[in-house]
Amino acid sequence: MFAISLLLSVSACAGVGREQDEAAINAKSDRLWVPQGNNAAIEQSTVSGAAQASAAKAQGPVSSYIVQAGDGLADIARRVTGSQNNWQAIAQYNDLANPNALRVGDTLNIPPRFLAGRQTATSADGELDSRIGESGGVVDLLGVLSKAQDYDADFQAAITNRSISQRSLPIARSVQLPQIALGYAGGYYDFESDSSDAYTGQQLTLTLTQSIYDKADAIAVKQAKLTGSVADTQLQAEHEDLVIRVATSYFNVLKAMAELEYRQADVDATRQQLRQTENRYEVGNIAFTDVAEARAQSDLAAASQITARAELDGALEALAVSTGTSVTGDLAPLMQTIPLVSPDPADVDAWVQTAMANNKSLLVARNQIEIAQQQVDQTRAGRLPVVSLTGYLSGVDSDYDASDDVSAGGYTGQSVELGVTLPVFSGGLVSAQIAQEQDRMQLANDQMQAVERQTVQATRDTYRAVVSAVSRVEALSQARQSTRQATQATRSGFEQGTRTSLDVLGSQRDTLRAQTELSAARYDYVLQVLELKRISGTLELADIKRINGWLD
Repeated sequence: MFAISLLLSVSACAGVGREQDEAAINAKSDRLWVPQGNNAAIEQSTVSGAAQASAAKAQGPVSSYIVQAGDGLADIARRVTGSQNNWQAIAQYNDLANPNALRVGDTLNIPPRFLAGRQTATSADGELDSRIGESGGVVDLLGVLSKAQDYDADFQAAITNRSISQRSLPIARSVQLPQIALGYAGGYYDFESDSSDAYTGQQLTLTLTQSIYDKADAIAVKQAKLTGSVADTQLQAEHEDLVIRVATSYFNVLKAMAELEYRQADVDATRQQLRQTENRYEVGNIAFTDVAEARAQSDLAAASQITARAELDGALEALAVSTGTSVTGDLAPLMQTIPLVSPDPADVDAWVQTAMANNKSLLVARNQIEIAQQQVDQTRAGRLPVVSLTGYLSGVDSDYDASDDVSAGGYTGQSVELGVTLPVFSGGLVSAQIAQEQDRMQLANDQMQAVERQTVQATRDTYRAVVSAVSRVEALSQARQSTRQATQATRSGFEQGTRTSLDVLGSQRDTLRAQTELSAARYDYVLQVLELKRISGTLELADIKRINGWLD
């Protein structure tokens, strides 16, 4: 007997109810100010920050806009529609009850009527966003942060990770939905026998399978939702880390500039002192030892200046790593007077409690325990029955060829089956898997405790650092005033012949050093304030804007 056959099968899976689940995993918290959105938003052709202006200029109008640091609704309207007067239309289109409550990362859809016929969506502000200080102007913290959000690899990886996690939900839901398969088989069959019978036949089958009860699949859906929530929290944590990294790089540049300025002034002072000493030596007023001492001071100052310049170059490079663009303009420094505020509430235990409830890394660690518990439950479900309902619809058509006769026939059939599968014994596999998942849950719990202890310590340390920074800035402000008075007194003594030029030089250097240390202390205070907000989980866009308002 030989047979020639052809088999063709086509499978399709129906999916419904996806929007409701995706909406659930993308619910925003009150403090959320990093990119959010569901799968639909991910699949849109959206761009963010400076990239939005660049994309609009190169490719035409964009259909949505991701809010960046410092954006106002009027600014967004001007950037993407060409006129700030369109802000009300954008607010209504997006159902914004409070247009002033925009948060970084919110996605705004642009009304279609503003997109038709518009080939560019740039403005003076948008052009500035695409490069840091390219025009040589002053760049502030918000401008640098906006650029970093589009470039920083860790932050972009967190966005991608959230997208991956959100796609787990429709995958998990798909196995609970109807599974529809279409199959076709056809062939020619010839039986080598005395009767020489042969026939051709073909069969078309439609199969529909619906899961009735599978606890493992139900747990997988819950796990997918929680995984998406964890990814959202991780993205928030990464955004907070980005703020700290960028702010640290920003103020490190300013500190390095202040240090270089001090070193340059020190070089000028020591060189002037060296010239005066050499002049006095030439007329015989002093010994050569004084000249040697003055020259040594000048050489040491020059060496320190070289070091300070190298440190500034390194600080600028570190900032460029975060933003992807070299800073060609001037960074806005802190104003001469900034508010020095101790932590409120002035109770370190209160800050610890806040951190325990809101710290993003700690929230992720706690959710990982819940995910591990769900994994244990899902593995245990491998011992439970699985119930499914299957319906078949098939049709068969055949042509039968006997030795002296040819006949044709066919039939159709339908059937419905209720299937129940109950695992009885799998060689101890399920028991081993349950034990393994329980160990993983214990690992997640141990890791959560480590994060919790680190958070408590970091909160207490940062709280004390803020309090200390306030006192240090106040003390250095007083020291700067005292050194200025001392310098004036020393100069008066030099004019009266009671103090030497070296005394004047030393007093001037003390004043410059006090000023430099004061500048560094002010920058450290700002960074510690941001870090306390981050570690306690309360860092918001308003905090960044407030600090940006302290820049001159």
